[in-house]
Amino acid sequence: MDEWLKIRDTDISILDILKLLGKGFSNEQIVEKYPQINYQDIKYAAKMAHDFIVKHLIYDALYDVYNRIDSMLDKRFYQPNENYLKSPESWTKDEEEELIQLYQYRADIKDISQILLRSPQDIEQQLKKLGV
Repeated sequence: MDEWLKIRDTDISILDILKLLGKGFSNEQIVEKYPQINYQDIKYAAKMAHDFIVKHLIYDALYDVYNRIDSMLDKRFYQPNENYLKSPESWTKDEEEELIQLYQYRADIKDISQILLRSPQDIEQQLKKLGV
């Protein structure tokens, strides 16, 4: 099991907690069933689920919108202008996180470069630097 799915140093996963919550178990019932966890662990499981859902819904929606717009544009008139590309040396933490998310979503390098206003070579170099 992936370490990030586990609750602290137990074998109980975030998914175990979410399944019980989904079945209508109260926090007290969950702690009674799994005495090695506490109320903060249940709150942590809910927060992780929330963050995962929000992040993926947002990226799915943005990627869908991007693809719709992209399909409407005439490729002959839409080419990223090299003068408007960002400097390869200056990556913010947010840009790196967005890059990783887009790459993990299996977006094409060319598409990522257009979204992030960076050259495909810069995208590939940053992914390599990040170990992705």
